[in-house]
Amino acid sequence: MSVGLALIGFGGPSMTWADLEEASTTSDREDVVELSVAGIVEAGRFTPGMSPEEAADANEAGWLLEDFNDSIADSRDK
Repeated sequence: MSVGLALIGFGGPSMTWADLEEASTTSDREDVVELSVAGIVEAGRFTPGMSPEEAADANEAGWLLEDFNDSIADSRDK
C-alpha cells in the first residue's frame, strides 16, 4: 500500500481568499467551488504483514505517521 499527500486547489484562478471564505461558511452557495489536484507526493509504502515498528521507520512513511499522530493529539475533537 502506498501512502502520500495530495495538494488540492480550491476555486479557480479568479477566486479570492474572501470569496473562498464566504463559500466555505455559506450553506446555500450560488456557485460550485471548483476543486483541482495540484500535486501528488508519495510518502512511503507499507507491505502486508509489516509491523508497526517497521512501518514507523523513517525510511518508510514514519514521518507521515508521526505527523498524523501529532495532528490527532493536538486536535480539539479526537
